Amino acid sequence: FPFPDVAGSVQIDGQRRGGIFVCHNGERTGELEDICLAALDTDERIECVNMFIHCLDNVRGTRHPEASKAKIAAFLASQDQPWLKLGLAAEKMLLPLDNAAFRPARDFLNDLAN
Repeated sequence: FPFPDVAGSVQIDGQRRGGIFVCHNGERTGELEDICLAALDTDERIECVNMFIHCLDNVRGTRHPEASKAKIAAFLASQDQPWLKLGLAAEKMLLPLDNAAFRPARDFLNDLAN
């Protein structure tokens, strides 16, 4: 497959397309869960999730090493189907996928598909 020179771009070689997407587009460090948390910023349950993780950090005496993943797991546990994993929760529209936080990933996938 063609290999683009710049992350977030798509390279075309005949009928094949290749691309690299880095979460947060190199603007800051993070992972997919951080993008999800940014999209959930206005959801009233996030404050509960933040307080829960903060409480656990205090009990542990240290910050959770995978805080973003733990926060998403706690958020998903607040849903009617608390066993859902992130991908299935997204398919069931439990995440605001139309939020601007997902725009770079959405744009990249559209470029890759077209």
